[in-house]
Amino acid sequence: MFRRVAVLAVLAPALALATPTRTTSLGDMNLYLDDDSSVFLFPGQTARWANLFELDLGGVPGQQLGGLQQTAGGGAFLHVGKSLVLGAWATDYTSPTMNTFLKTVDAFATAANAGKFSTLGALGGNPGAGASERKYDVFAGYALSEATSVGLQLSYGSDTEHTIPGPNSAGAGKDRLDDYYGQTDLRVGAGLSSGTADEGYDAAVSYQYSGVSYLVDGYSHFTGGSGSTLGLTARYRAKLNERWTLIPALNYSVDVFGLTEDTKLAAFGGKKGDPLDHNEDRKHSMLDHTVDAGVASRFKANERVSLWAALGAAINYVGASATILTDDTASGLNNVVLGASTMTWGPYLRIGLEAQLNDWLVFRGGVRKEALTLTTNTSRDDPKSTQTTNSTSRSDVGLDEGTPSFVGFVGLGVKYGGLVADLLLDPGIFFRGPNFISGAGGPLATRVTLAYAF
Repeated sequence: MFRRVAVLAVLAPALALATPTRTTSLGDMNLYLDDDSSVFLFPGQTARWANLFELDLGGVPGQQLGGLQQTAGGGAFLHVGKSLVLGAWATDYTSPTMNTFLKTVDAFATAANAGKFSTLGALGGNPGAGASERKYDVFAGYALSEATSVGLQLSYGSDTEHTIPGPNSAGAGKDRLDDYYGQTDLRVGAGLSSGTADEGYDAAVSYQYSGVSYLVDGYSHFTGGSGSTLGLTARYRAKLNERWTLIPALNYSVDVFGLTEDTKLAAFGGKKGDPLDHNEDRKHSMLDHTVDAGVASRFKANERVSLWAALGAAINYVGASATILTDDTASGLNNVVLGASTMTWGPYLRIGLEAQLNDWLVFRGGVRKEALTLTTNTSRDDPKSTQTTNSTSRSDVGLDEGTPSFVGFVGLGVKYGGLVADLLLDPGIFFRGPNFISGAGGPLATRVTLAYAF
């Protein structure tokens, strides 16, 4: 059963082969839809997508399936023997773990760390906004029976940044080497899948190790920087009748990260080899919990038109702390503990419509709406001063900071033989008019996936 699904989806005049672009077009609800990008959540589905080549180009920042499919990539799933399927994938990659940590550390804006985290804070924007590195995924799926399969995922990702500091106050910038940041992530996931697209379940567990290094002026400032992420994902498909399918799902992960920053080598922004006025270390730690739980429903109006709706809640808690240790009591700093936490929580709604207009063209539309609240707390515990705590709260911030809380999508799927092209259309094309009339430019689509099944 699993080995025939991908081929039949292309050759039959039913809804087209599922791709990452299709998932985004239908309201960005990857947790609830059954498509080939599901292997990143559920490796047990690997055996379902055999004999498939795919190229994924372009993307919309903050709307890329929660980081599962990034801005560009491609790969293949191929049969090896009767029951074994192997797959390989490559995508652009930026590390979510360290970027989340650095954003949280930026909240440490107190007198105790004035000037101490400036370089670290400036670096915090680089891993997310700078040139990303590559991420490689290898999949193996084995069909235990016509209805059940197991799968394994191994992935390697790296994220590196170089910055060349400008002259410091002493005019010694020309003598400095490049600052360098690097992170390596190793991930293993295992999953079990059973049933069909309308009935059955998917379950997966994953573990990721993250190691970081940070060089300032050619010297190591981060020692022992590492983190571990444990994830659990589950989904169940219950066919209520010929038209309705109910899909409850849960995605949970916990991320623990810690490092020690040794500043005995050189002062931040200082000339190479400059001594510090006193010895000082900083110890950092982070705990990140993410929960995404909800229920979706698929309604088949007929063989060519389907409607999806998902209602759920997302909760994300990130807590970070920093301890400044010094043996110079005259400096005014003596084991100061800084803390920061952010809590994002609230309900969300996803709606997607897919209609097969004819044997070769599919229309898709979707919306995504979050009504979330962000609460931020910062604190300082200094033996030489009174502990202070600050708290701020904002509502309707969107699931990803910096992205709208309401987003609409329009997409098209084109099928020719075994080739499928899915497009996520640029919303601007509906307002700027034809180029030869309005003179306005812009892309037709912000994301395109080309898939070939045989």
